[in-house]
Amino acid sequence: MPASASIPAASDRRIDILRDALWYVAAGYVAQAIGFAGTILSRRYLGPADSGILALVTIASTYATLTHFGLIDGGHKIIPYWFGKSRTRHAEHLAETMTTGSTLLSCLASLVAATAVVAWWSRLGTPLAIGLLVAAVRLPIQQRTTAYGVMLRARKRFPYLSVTGLAVAVVNVVLIALLVRWRGLYAMYLVLLLVALLNLVLWGRKRIRTGFGRGTARDFLARMPMPALRELFTAGVPILAYGQLFNVIQTMDSVLIGRLGTMAQVGLYNFGSLVSMAVWSAPNGFSAVMFPRSQERFARSGAAELRRYTLLPVTLFSGTVAPALAGAAWILLPAVVTMTLPAFGPAIEPGRTLLLGCFFLCLVNMPLQYLVTTSGFRRLIAIELAVIATMGAGDCFALLSGRGIEGVAAWTAICFAAFFVLLVLVGLRELAAPRTLWATVGKAFGAFGYFWLLLKLVERLESALTGSGVGSLWGCVLALVAFGVGLAPLGLFTLLRAQLWRPSSLGIFRKWRWRA
Repeated sequence: MPASASIPAASDRRIDILRDALWYVAAGYVAQAIGFAGTILSRRYLGPADSGILALVTIASTYATLTHFGLIDGGHKIIPYWFGKSRTRHAEHLAETMTTGSTLLSCLASLVAATAVVAWWSRLGTPLAIGLLVAAVRLPIQQRTTAYGVMLRARKRFPYLSVTGLAVAVVNVVLIALLVRWRGLYAMYLVLLLVALLNLVLWGRKRIRTGFGRGTARDFLARMPMPALRELFTAGVPILAYGQLFNVIQTMDSVLIGRLGTMAQVGLYNFGSLVSMAVWSAPNGFSAVMFPRSQERFARSGAAELRRYTLLPVTLFSGTVAPALAGAAWILLPAVVTMTLPAFGPAIEPGRTLLLGCFFLCLVNMPLQYLVTTSGFRRLIAIELAVIATMGAGDCFALLSGRGIEGVAAWTAICFAAFFVLLVLVGLRELAAPRTLWATVGKAFGAFGYFWLLLKLVERLESALTGSGVGSLWGCVLALVAFGVGLAPLGLFTLLRAQLWRPSSLGIFRKWRWRA
């Protein structure tokens, strides 16, 4: 493939960014909706206690994927960078090295993990031990699939990633309905393994058709590409450290509940956490679409070009995506739980509290991307350590003082807001003047204040409707409509203030404008 073909001129056009973002985010949300249906089915079949065990296995799988020791993270950063430099052959060589090296490391880690599980079987208990063994078997599959995903994102194959994500979500729900209902937790472990294999096959076939080679373990060990490994590790180890700490921020509350509480509490709390992470997936999907383009622009023009990709999305998300999605989930959560998962009723209030904190978590993706692109890892890791220490102390106090999962959720939401503030004011201090950064934080908190007051008004409206004889389902629907009407002025004001839209003489927004 000629070097000039690696970066088509059209790929930098705004229409391509919008197309990929719409594909990836919209399909991601359909997949999230399908996946949420699978979550409801699995929780209904498993109950709170087994759901808690499944949550701990999932968290263990998340941490186990870090055993590539930075190879995949390095590829995620520098493969698009070298495509931006028109060094196509070098980028493809790095991709092959990343894939084979991470697979070999994950196989070794899988053997170590399986041995440890067998040695501690009696202490772990059979249900958890079997789940951890399945997680160890899945690890090499997950790592290779993730490496394939890095290649496809570097080539901007977001429509294919979106379609396959939908297909995998549908298969996941079907398998849960067919198997978990009859065989419980152990069938759920089998479903996780089968879905991982399906994803590997789908992404692996597309990776070959995209132009990447078929690197093998034998070739890798025979030539041992040390320069490529050194380059990947150098770029990836700091990202690995930041990613590990970010995982701690997202999962430490559930781990502490498992340590100081009961499995049933873990299952209840984890359900609310899954809802908030589903809301967070929209800005995360946008960030995934923007990351390879940010790397290419950084390779060609430096950090100054990244301002439009960092501060503007924060303002936009705070007035549009974050309140719309978090608010809709906040309103729907009680009705969904009451109708489908009555045993998870105690998860409603913690889940709602986490959704308030998720508003701020939706705003951190683009600042994180800027710091990763410009290698601002010292500041990023310092911020994460401060948040982890604060969150851990507060969560432990909430559990030991009897405040339960409601107290943990409240403190976690506060820490999410603090994380956002520190990222903008400290992490982005070289990107813009302090006045601009404070203004960005102020706009976000102003939007949150409007959002919170609107939720309280809608809650009163829903209570009044239910008290007057309107059914709970219709009351929820009317509350959702009222919330949408009330949120429209905030979204309109945000778009006008950001100068993304300009009214025509007829008062209809027709002209799209993209400004820094």
